Amino acid sequence: MQIPVVIERLAGNRFRAKSATAQLFAVEGESAEESLRLWRERFSSVLPADAEVVRVEPAIPTEHPLARFAGDLKDDPLFDDWQAAIEEFRQQRDVEDGLP
Repeated sequence: MQIPVVIERLAGNRFRAKSATAQLFAVEGESAEESLRLWRERFSSVLPADAEVVRVEPAIPTEHPLARFAGDLKDDPLFDDWQAAIEEFRQQRDVEDGLP
């Protein structure tokens, strides 16, 4: 997935990069082609003349963000009690909800 990013030149030899999301520039047309043409017109009308639009490929994590915590509770003496309490609560809710 690529995300469009607008790069603007600022005073003091600085730059601003901001994402250009579709929510900011929504238009409607009689056809797909017309709506795209209108979107391009509106998008280009709000950009500074020296702005540049680039596409950025965001970094995709190689592992699940919670993977580093896997196994942390394996030697915890309260883990089995905790799991038993969860099961007891589930069974209690099933009875209250009339489930078998």
